[in-house]
Amino acid sequence: MRLLGLARALGSRFPRRLAAVVFILTTANLLDAASMLALAAVVDLFARPDMAGASRMLSLVTGVLAAAGLPTTLPALAALFVVLFTSVNLLQIAARWLVLRLKYAVLRDLYLATLRDFFQARWPFFSSSAQGTLVNTFLREMTVVGEAYASLGLLLSSVVQAGVYLAIPLLLSWKLTLACLAATGLCALPFAFLGRWSYRLGQRNTETSNRISQVIHESFALAKLVLGFGNGARAIRSVTEALDAHIAITVKLQVMTQSIANLYHPLAMLVLALALIGAQRLGVPLGETALLLLSMVKIIPAIGQIATHKNAVDGFLPSHEQIDSLRRRARELRQPAEGRPFPGLRRELRLEGVTFAHPGREPALRDLS
Repeated sequence: MRLLGLARALGSRFPRRLAAVVFILTTANLLDAASMLALAAVVDLFARPDMAGASRMLSLVTGVLAAAGLPTTLPALAALFVVLFTSVNLLQIAARWLVLRLKYAVLRDLYLATLRDFFQARWPFFSSSAQGTLVNTFLREMTVVGEAYASLGLLLSSVVQAGVYLAIPLLLSWKLTLACLAATGLCALPFAFLGRWSYRLGQRNTETSNRISQVIHESFALAKLVLGFGNGARAIRSVTEALDAHIAITVKLQVMTQSIANLYHPLAMLVLALALIGAQRLGVPLGETALLLLSMVKIIPAIGQIATHKNAVDGFLPSHEQIDSLRRRARELRQPAEGRPFPGLRRELRLEGVTFAHPGREPALRDLS
């Protein structure tokens, strides 16, 4: 649900940028699917130069080329594959550019909105907030949130990619495809339980990072006292303890996030072996078998990337929640903007019955006149 909330916030705030990313990714994946069809046709035509017993894929591709008035020879099919493959890579570069533009547009908006909320709040917001947390919010957590939105865009890319590639093997042999997907889902089931662990590690990662900023900020703010009383070693020890605690958590989080894709490699080999054996037993033609295997080669890593980016977003969410919490508190303590015009001082200023207290504390002044 947290992930869906992040996606809704992104879509409502930047609908055009998000729509452009989706369009480019969908186009790139459709062209990639077409390049796979062209490659399967090349393999089939190479095995059957006379087109005797041509597969459905070869008949489909040559039919499209003939309808467009293009030759249906092996060099023509190879050239078609090269053109499509090159176009796909160019579109993927454009998609990555759009994702980065979206990431930094979100960061810019978040930076300015957070600063606006902070500096419209009353002084108690700053006096009651840990300065290390405020500093760390802008020095680290904003960057982490930017990475969360980038991972969300890449997650969307992997979902679109897996959906497009899945259509091809389903058309070729739905029985074999469903069997391979069932094996993939069974082997990938343990990864579904990593989200909560990643989120908890992300919370601890944010807390320990806040602690580092707080200790360093206090050490510099009280530098005169630290030096005057000879407590430099104590300040260094406090920073060392905070760093060690943060390193212990962040190493676990980063290793878990980055290792998921590697754990999918043996799974991909298993699924490919199942697909090859199944295609042989079902008598799938060579060209269609090549296309089926190529589709599986692309689907399995895409599923692995979905799990990787999903867990990355789960780990980044506590940073986003910290920023949201600070902004809500700043809005609750907003300084009233309205006021009365000051006509000028005619005689005197008089204070009668003034009582003052900081929020949640005993009054410092009572009935002052």
